Amino acid sequence: MPLFGVDDGPPVLGTFPKDDEGAIPYFFGRQQYGGRDFFIIVDGRKTRVGVGYLAGPVQTQLLPDGGTHFIQLGVFLTPLSLGLHTITIHGEIDGTGVLPTYGFSCLEEIFSYFVEVVP
Repeated sequence: MPLFGVDDGPPVLGTFPKDDEGAIPYFFGRQQYGGRDFFIIVDGRKTRVGVGYLAGPVQTQLLPDGGTHFIQLGVFLTPLSLGLHTITIHGEIDGTGVLPTYGFSCLEEIFSYFVEVVP
């Protein structure tokens, strides 16, 4: 389940990293995106989502914004049992590089999904 992603299409915040070691400070560092407080809650069980859940950059086909490399923060969920489930995703982007690049200083995401698994 994707939580947040960035690519190298314009406008590019700072210098887009070339490898996974560079992706960590790029995504989580205060001078860059400043990603923080990412977590997922499945049926009331909260899991923090940090550095170990970041993948990339990987090369992609040409993206709609002109990018060709992508970094993704995401998780894999275990199979859900039959019935109704609530999944909530939370995270914030508020690094010092966000305002001059995108014109806003903070982005907070809170999404809730209601899923029914049927036989």
